[in-house]
Amino acid sequence: MARFYRYIHVSDDGHAPCVDHGLITLATCKPQIRSSAKVGDWVAGYMPKGLGEGLVTWVGRVAETVSPTDYERRFRGRKDAQYRLSDDGHVERVDPDYHPGIAEQRKDMSAKVLIFDPNASWYFGDRPIELPSMFGVLAASGQGHRVNLRLPDDIAQIEAWLHGQVVAGVHGDPRDGAGCGTPCSTTPPQGQETSIGRMLSSRP
Repeated sequence: MARFYRYIHVSDDGHAPCVDHGLITLATCKPQIRSSAKVGDWVAGYMPKGLGEGLVTWVGRVAETVSPTDYERRFRGRKDAQYRLSDDGHVERVDPDYHPGIAEQRKDMSAKVLIFDPNASWYFGDRPIELPSMFGVLAASGQGHRVNLRLPDDIAQIEAWLHGQVVAGVHGDPRDGAGCGTPCSTTPPQGQETSIGRMLSSRP
């Protein structure tokens, strides 16, 4: 059975996930999910409370897993390809301003990179969508991540519903702009509001 991982997508600056050139990847942050998820599993990010609780910012099926340094070698230039092997075999950061703290770097390097299937992954960013009530059990809440074991029919229903809304791919911009790597644990200001629409159909 496939697993469905979900978490509160607190910081969305274009790094985690990264959607450069229409490919969705999770290379930094969320080390527990990256350590556990396997090919065929699903991951979904949800809006934080106060910004549109219950709305999905992105969702996708894992197609491949690779090490951070192999990822940088294969996908050099992507904004989340931050860790490369130097000529002497040591790991170095590409952008010294990204996750400057040692603890964050260790988290980034502690798990594999997840590469998502372009035909079964959706990024909504600043235009999140609401899953129908039948999938309410998959909603994320609180800190950390949640995971469900789902039967193939359950996953097929979710995927069919998503395909029925819009083609797989990138359909929004990073909610927090394209920054330099906001700490993964950043908490949004209390009471912050947004004009984000609840349904993709409300887009012009």
